[in-house]
Amino acid sequence: MEIHIKGNDVPAPVLTEFGRVADHARLQKDQVHHDAVSGTVTIILDRLPIVGVTWFGTTRHTHVPVQTRVTIRNVTDCQIKRPQQEMTFTILFGLKIEEKAIYFCSVEEDHGEPLLSIDCRVSELDLEVKDD
Repeated sequence: MEIHIKGNDVPAPVLTEFGRVADHARLQKDQVHHDAVSGTVTIILDRLPIVGVTWFGTTRHTHVPVQTRVTIRNVTDCQIKRPQQEMTFTILFGLKIEEKAIYFCSVEEDHGEPLLSIDCRVSELDLEVKDD
């Protein structure tokens, strides 16, 4: 699978559905790379492909993970919060994508705060998801 979204006039429902590809994905803290010089953030996820949607709007997934590369371009600011310890994180509810911002965080918490969170601001939306 390969999906690429670019531009500032993408309808909100499209962004919501696009963000679902990362729902229930898992990653290690060292699988998030921010290159301030090139203005990119690259995230390697082990995602569970979506096979359907329930009556309640939640996604159903396969049980076989697929390694997927998420590339965010045109990044003007990126705040990444990671813990010191090595561990695997689970993303719940996928990527939150708005016109000029992309955010996601882990299910795992410490005192009510996500252990891993990534908050990117972009000059123009340019987001690519590609299975390796």
